[in-house]
Amino acid sequence: MKIDIGKQGKVIIADNMDKIWGIPSLDNESIALTFTSPPYWNYINYEGGNGVGNKESCYEDYLNSLGLLFSTIEKKTIIGGRMVVNVFNMKSRKSIEGKSFIYPLVHDTVNCAKKAGWIFFDEIIWDKRMGTTGALNGKVLFGSYPYPPTPKILDAIFENIIVFTKKGKRPKVCQEIKDKSRLTKEEWKDFTRGIWGIKTDSDPRHPATFPIELAERIVRIYSFVGDIVLDPFAGTGTTVIASELWNRKGIGFEISKAYQESIKERADKCLNRQLSLL
Repeated sequence: MKIDIGKQGKVIIADNMDKIWGIPSLDNESIALTFTSPPYWNYINYEGGNGVGNKESCYEDYLNSLGLLFSTIEKKTIIGGRMVVNVFNMKSRKSIEGKSFIYPLVHDTVNCAKKAGWIFFDEIIWDKRMGTTGALNGKVLFGSYPYPPTPKILDAIFENIIVFTKKGKRPKVCQEIKDKSRLTKEEWKDFTRGIWGIKTDSDPRHPATFPIELAERIVRIYSFVGDIVLDPFAGTGTTVIASELWNRKGIGFEISKAYQESIKERADKCLNRQLSLL
C-alpha cells in the first residue's frame, strides 16, 4: 500500500522487513539523504510484528540487523550523500537482564555504519527541553534516594543525531538549485550549532515520534531541492512530510499498518499549515 504525501512524497506500507530493506523501487546511487530513527529495541513494543526493534531479539541481533540495513542504504546512496541516524544509549531492563547498565548504542551504531562503508562525519545533540522520565517529568528519582552513592539521575533529556557520509565528492548541482535551497544567515547560524533545543512531539498512536522541526532541519542542511530523501522506518511519516515541505522527494517505508491514519493526519496538518503561511 502507498500513502501519497503532497505532490512528491510517499510512504510505502510493506508487509515484511525484506521489502523494506530491499528498497526495491529505488535505483542504486539515487538517494541523497537518509534520515531515520531506528526502533528502540528493548524500550518499546512496536506494532507490526517481527523486525528491527522486536523485543524478542537480542542486542547482537539488533545490531546485525542495523548493519545489514546500513549496507543496503549505502548502495542506494549517491556519492557524497548523507545518512543521519537519531539514536541514544539505552538502559537495560533489570527485570530481563537482572541488573542495571547502559547499552552503548551510539558507539555501536557508529561501528555498524563504518563496517557498512560509511564515514562518521559529524554529530548533533538534540536537547529535548524536558525529560520523558525521571525528575524533569515530575517523578521521584530512585536508586539510593535520598542518599549516595547510586541515585538514578539519568533522565532522557537528550538524544544523539549521528551524521554519516558516503565516500567521495557529491556531484555538483546547478546554481538555480543552490539558490532554491539557500538558508538565511540566521538559519545557518542556528542549524550549524552542535546542540539543537527542540521540544519533543507525541502521537498517542505511535510510541516514539520525533518533531517535524527536527526533520526539517536535517532535510534542509543535508540535501538540495529536488533530492530524494529516504526514511526506512517512516513511523508517522515525519521525514517524508518534512521533505515535501521543502520540495524534496521523500520516500518512507513502514511495516506497521497501524500508523496509516497517523501518517495521513500528520501530513494534512503540516501541509495545510504551510499553505496558510503562503
